[in-house]
Amino acid sequence: MFDLSRRAYRDLAIFLAVLAVCLFLPALTLAWWQAWLYFAVFAGATVAITAYFLKHDPELVANRMSAGPTAEKEPRQKLIQGILGVIILLLFIVPGLDRLFGWSRVPDWLAILADIAVAASFRIIFRTFQENTFAAGTIEIRAG
Repeated sequence: MFDLSRRAYRDLAIFLAVLAVCLFLPALTLAWWQAWLYFAVFAGATVAITAYFLKHDPELVANRMSAGPTAEKEPRQKLIQGILGVIILLLFIVPGLDRLFGWSRVPDWLAILADIAVAASFRIIFRTFQENTFAAGTIEIRAG
């Protein structure tokens, strides 16, 4: 259990560091409250969910840690997961570029509303994991 916790928190810390780099490096600034708020909501939710399930359903955490292209067996699935990984990275990089180049202007109230929606979606993810302990990172057939 200790090794699982250590690995889960290490992987989460690496993921959050990559997320921070993807948000702030393209913007070339740390003076961006919208990104800090988003990062706080995202990091807070992922850390809380990880902590809860390490305590209450460590098997779920172990199953969810095997995901992405390296966890897939089929070449086509590896390709799809790789492409999706790049798209997800772009979802975090493009807002920083938008901030840097001023492509758009999002009202403050809309940025806050979007973060509330992110928090609500993490609540849905949490409830899904509570109800479905088999919500693994990859689809597989198991006995029983």
